[in-house]
Amino acid sequence: MKIFRIFIYLSITLLIICVPLYSGARILLPGWLKEYISSSLPSGSELQIGEMISTPNLGISYKDLVFRNNNENFQINLKDIILEPNISISKPVNFKISSGIIRSKNAEFLVTNLNGKILVSSYRNKDFSISGKLKELKEKEKSVFNNINFLINGIITEQKKITAVAEEIDVKFLSPNGLVEVKLNNFNLTGDFGKELKTKIEAKNLKLDLSNIGRGNPNRILIGEKVLLNLDLAERKVWQMPIEFKAENIQAISGEIGSRLDIKAIGIWKNASINCELYDILSNRKECGKLVDVVGIDLKFKDANNQGTFEFSADGFCVTPNAGCQQMIDSSIRTKNTAEVISKTMVSGLLDPILGGVLLGALLSSPDISNNYDHNAKIKVIGNKILLNGKPII
Repeated sequence: MKIFRIFIYLSITLLIICVPLYSGARILLPGWLKEYISSSLPSGSELQIGEMISTPNLGISYKDLVFRNNNENFQINLKDIILEPNISISKPVNFKISSGIIRSKNAEFLVTNLNGKILVSSYRNKDFSISGKLKELKEKEKSVFNNINFLINGIITEQKKITAVAEEIDVKFLSPNGLVEVKLNNFNLTGDFGKELKTKIEAKNLKLDLSNIGRGNPNRILIGEKVLLNLDLAERKVWQMPIEFKAENIQAISGEIGSRLDIKAIGIWKNASINCELYDILSNRKECGKLVDVVGIDLKFKDANNQGTFEFSADGFCVTPNAGCQQMIDSSIRTKNTAEVISKTMVSGLLDPILGGVLLGALLSSPDISNNYDHNAKIKVIGNKILLNGKPII
């Protein structure tokens, strides 16, 4: 969601300075243009330009441009941006940005070598789009997006749509239990942004590094193929975030461990004191509450030979960091070829050996009478207390 906001911010800024360029820069001087742009800014915004120079191609070169929107708490600093008009109604302006910094409340991105065009489908309906190519978008010590091609439709309308393709993405983030690194190759993103958010991410390859989680384990690195992630954010009485993840041919350092992994869940916001729009949720506005519950969890995992199965279903309440209430989790585990499936996850480092041993023992002592599974175990968590098949283990 963070990358989606960054593209929208940058596109709106480009549109603010590009539209008056096309209408007046061919016959008037940059000094007039600067005054025109400043008077056209959205409420709560300000624009500072160190220097404006006319180019031989009837364009404008901006130096040290700073755009701030205090209401939405973001800022764009562009070291050098060149805008040049085209003799085209549908593609009126080209732009080039050598480097810049985009800051929001919770992030800072570095932009390198961005080139693109302003596209116009209808001046009357204000139907503007932006297409471009970005060499690198980097969040300091966290994320790197390389060679991105993107198209954003509906820049100044309520409903926006973005598509983006990247050769490689490397994202690092600090989870409650340690550092996580995600690498994706041949990345494709589509997203719709209006009253709701709908996103779809596909990638050819995935590398998930969990080696620094908990006490650390160098073997805890997963590799997968044909990755799919659907993530939505919508208001259904309360704000909800349905998530669906799929991957195939799952491998660890120890070897192949699974042919397919499917995960579904729904995040639930609570404790809102006001009615909030999508942007308020994305901006983590305090009055909008926070993500507290994760329910409808459904994880299905098949081993490499499709002979073994591991399924986990759960509803978790107050399970997020700083939820401010006692966590409660009701869950069940169903397995087929139990010993093989559990031992593979233990060898890969995904499952702690002690916990894995306890879980394996509980499953083997809980046969399932159905034909689809061999064993079935119930796990309940209340605060720090864990019950396995109704008996406390912690």
